[in-house]
Amino acid sequence: MLKSLILNTGSNAGMYFVRTVITFVMTPIFVKNLGAHDYGIWEIVTVAVGYMGLFDLGIKPAVSRFVAYYKSLMKNDALMAVYSTTMLYMFLLGVVAFASGVMVSLIKPEILIGNANISERYQWLIFIIGAQLLIMFPGKIAECTLEGYQKYYLSNNVTVIFMIISSVLIYKLITPSNALLMIAAISAISSSVKYVVFYVILKRQSPYPVYFSKHHVSSVAFKEVLRFSLKSFAQAATYTVGMSVDKLVITAFDGVNVIIYYVLPTNLIRVFDALILTLTQATMPLFSELHGSDNKEVAKKYYLFGSKIIFSFSSLIGVGTFMMGEKFIGYWIGIEYGNKAPPIITGLVITTILLSVNPLGHRYLTAMNSHGILAKTNLLYTILLIPTSIILVKIHGYVGVAYAGIFPALIVTPIILNKTCRMIGVEVSTYLQRTILPSILPAICVFMLMTMVLEYELVGSMVELILHALIAAVAFFGVYYVIGMRGDEKHLLISKIKSAFDM
Repeated sequence: MLKSLILNTGSNAGMYFVRTVITFVMTPIFVKNLGAHDYGIWEIVTVAVGYMGLFDLGIKPAVSRFVAYYKSLMKNDALMAVYSTTMLYMFLLGVVAFASGVMVSLIKPEILIGNANISERYQWLIFIIGAQLLIMFPGKIAECTLEGYQKYYLSNNVTVIFMIISSVLIYKLITPSNALLMIAAISAISSSVKYVVFYVILKRQSPYPVYFSKHHVSSVAFKEVLRFSLKSFAQAATYTVGMSVDKLVITAFDGVNVIIYYVLPTNLIRVFDALILTLTQATMPLFSELHGSDNKEVAKKYYLFGSKIIFSFSSLIGVGTFMMGEKFIGYWIGIEYGNKAPPIITGLVITTILLSVNPLGHRYLTAMNSHGILAKTNLLYTILLIPTSIILVKIHGYVGVAYAGIFPALIVTPIILNKTCRMIGVEVSTYLQRTILPSILPAICVFMLMTMVLEYELVGSMVELILHALIAAVAFFGVYYVIGMRGDEKHLLISKIKSAFDM
């Protein structure tokens, strides 16, 4: 079980690295060929696709959870019922999404684009996105089933291959005249073929193949999944709204052309968020299996140690982004964008650090079927975020929106932390002392080191920036290992690293 967790987390980390490299290479190409206006359009369309995903009613994490649960109990018929029933439901949603895309592209494309003088290429953009959703909705069930089997490494390997292929094609074929449609079309084709590969992998699953069977479609299975998923749906809905409020508010008050100045530093912080998601993704099925086998003490040990390690990464990247974000964006995209980034980065880093204090909370509560509280806290977060964003954008423009999440995070984080600590049987003060406190001194050391680097102007290029960042990371983890980890934790970490290489 633990070897599977290490393998999957390592695979997720590998895909995170590949995705980060691709983003690093492709973003300047997108900015150059799309321009400020179409880059903003692409971001708004991405938000619209996210809202379309809400129609799944939170079924995706429910599928992953129930597949892991029934797999641990060796109930293959129940597993097949979950897969076949949710696959049919998501296929029907895909049909509706595709039909809606066709209608919007032909009748009222300005609903998404927000421009009455719309050109034909925006209509084609909406049509392509609709076609992609037709394949994506049922394909997500196959992907979540692989996650339930804890075979992230398979889905990650396939995803990485198609990410690289699509990026190379875009790089070779993109021009300013075709950029928007080229990105959309290649992305749609790549993701569609990827999901077909997932279907094939599941059908070849041993000893029990997983495939769609009309005989396994069951209203009982759908109700069971739905009871669980509606909690996830409320959580996902408020999360999606919360993640997109900034772009929608900026578009409404400052216009689509300034989104690029906000999104570039935001995407840099999203890499930060993605690392946390990557490091925690494989833990939900693990906690679900431990729950099914009643191994509460093992779950507690993994929870505390995992939270400690993940928060150390969060604090390192947070300090590094705060100190070097401006120079990074300047070398990456251009000085014009880098000069506008520091105040946005500051607000977003503070918010992200606050939300990462309890990095495994959402995964653990979902695995324990206690994620109803997440729907409530996400709703509270969104309710606080929307008016705060509107107030700040009116006062400080799009820069103010970057600070809108700090107040909601200060309210929501303690609520979730208190709930998870009660469930795993540990005091909040003990949790903070064991998982958060050890990262503070190493983070201060990195801050001082980077302050000296900037003070003496030792960074003159992207290569030098990356080199100093690596030195800072080594310094951070050196200090962290010496003074931040207990003897038993050092032994556990070394033994698990050795076991990972012995697999």
